[in-house]
Amino acid sequence: MSQLRVFNRLKSLIACRMEKHVNPCHRCVKTLFFNGSVPLFLLSALVMFVPSPLHSASFEELVASIWQHPAVLGLKEQSAGDRHQGEGATGFADPVITLGVNNLPVEDPEFDRYLPTSKSIGITQALPNFRQQSATAERLRRRGSKKELLAAWRHAEMVAEMVGILADYEKVESVITALKAQHQHYGELESWLQGRLESGAADYGRFAELDVSRTEIDRKLNELEGEKAVLKSRLHALTGIDGEPVVVPDQEAKVWDGRSDAMHLLKIANAGISVAEQGVAEKEAAYDPRFSFGATYQIRESGATFDGEDWVTAKVGVTVPLWQHFRQDPDLRAASARKSAAEMAYQDQLRTLRRTLDVLDVKRKTSERALELLQEKSDNLKKVEEAARRRYAAGRVQWEAVLRPVIRRLAIDVELAGERARRVKLIARINSHFITTE
Repeated sequence: MSQLRVFNRLKSLIACRMEKHVNPCHRCVKTLFFNGSVPLFLLSALVMFVPSPLHSASFEELVASIWQHPAVLGLKEQSAGDRHQGEGATGFADPVITLGVNNLPVEDPEFDRYLPTSKSIGITQALPNFRQQSATAERLRRRGSKKELLAAWRHAEMVAEMVGILADYEKVESVITALKAQHQHYGELESWLQGRLESGAADYGRFAELDVSRTEIDRKLNELEGEKAVLKSRLHALTGIDGEPVVVPDQEAKVWDGRSDAMHLLKIANAGISVAEQGVAEKEAAYDPRFSFGATYQIRESGATFDGEDWVTAKVGVTVPLWQHFRQDPDLRAASARKSAAEMAYQDQLRTLRRTLDVLDVKRKTSERALELLQEKSDNLKKVEEAARRRYAAGRVQWEAVLRPVIRRLAIDVELAGERARRVKLIARINSHFITTE
């Protein structure tokens, strides 16, 4: 094999590596190695040190990665904490163990001088208010469920934010493409003006105008490159994934059918009412009595005039709500007020959601109409360009008449890119309010 053929095979092998193949093509390896052109160790080292392209996650992978965002995981951990606390709310209080001496003389502390003198060991166990305890546990479980809903809503908000980032990135790339094409056409226009100048036309001032236009394009391109870097950084902070941003799948705006269980915010508000209702049940159960029992074993010693038989003392206690007017009644009124507040919060959220969806839908329709008008304008300029080309071919106009509509159409492409991104972000914000099954 000649050196040129070896070099060409190496290029194929490197291209194979750049196409994300884990191993080089069998044909490339066989040709290089078995013909004795390149030692195996050199071939392996060459392939291993060729960098692989950065993997770009799919849109679905990006959406799934947001479930691992600290803001979402934090809400899920809070939900788990409430559920565990609810489990602990059903337990018994710790018993109280007491050790002591009873009726021991101070001057001559002996256990056999007096009849009531004894050593004692006792236990006291408070029994919970089981109805209130169950109500507390259920309230905590419902609060945990509400935080699960909050986590799902936070995820939906962040997905909409991610869609906005991807849409802006796609817009920036489209604008860069249009501006570079504009820059190229300005160069063509300059060449045409140079030809006119050489033929004797006095178009000196036109060159300065072109320089200003191209400088402005260069400034915009520089800003757009910085914006791309910022968008990539925001996407990484949101998803934790490196790589090139992907194209957002085409989506249509969802339409609400009025069901509260289809919307994140209304379901969260309903969960708030459920928690408050259980809070009322918890305070109502606080009127129930709480019981306790205790037993004490007293160890006695026999004296000269009495028998030292051991004694046992047992007792049962029950609470009496004598002060309910100062404690249980205010607590119940507070819980009832919180329930009413939760119901009002639901009604407020319902009105706010309707207004928000209406506003977003109006903006979406406005954006879609703007896209139609801009596309129509672009199509008309295309017709102007085609007519100018025919007239130029017939020698009736100059080349500038062809380039001007082309440059103007590219400017409209910039507006189209911005309006497309705006529409995508509006649809994402609308759809983020809807609960989706995954």
